Amino acid sequence: MFGNLEYIPFWGQLVILETVAHVLGLVALLILAHRFFSKSRRFPALYIQIRLAWLAYVVIDAILVSLIFPLDLFELQASTIPAILGSIIAACIWIPYMLYSKRVKRTFIN
Repeated sequence: MFGNLEYIPFWGQLVILETVAHVLGLVALLILAHRFFSKSRRFPALYIQIRLAWLAYVVIDAILVSLIFPLDLFELQASTIPAILGSIIAACIWIPYMLYSKRVKRTFIN
């Protein structure tokens, strides 16, 4: 097993980590959807926490993948930079909206 050239250390742990993170993300989104449709007062704070947690996950996952699969800079940028930038841009737009929007304050009142 370890003498095999196709063996990749920590591959199994990475797959388990990503699977657990995506299952937890799905559960969080289902809870978030429930809070959204019930117009819960807790929705904006929960949304911000989930958005920041997902951003942290994307960055940590990119670091772990680059440690397990050493790629050249071009391959790393092609695969991870768009995901990281997308998460950062979404956080920069939606977090201030959830914090300062009058519409959000009037909608989530229960």
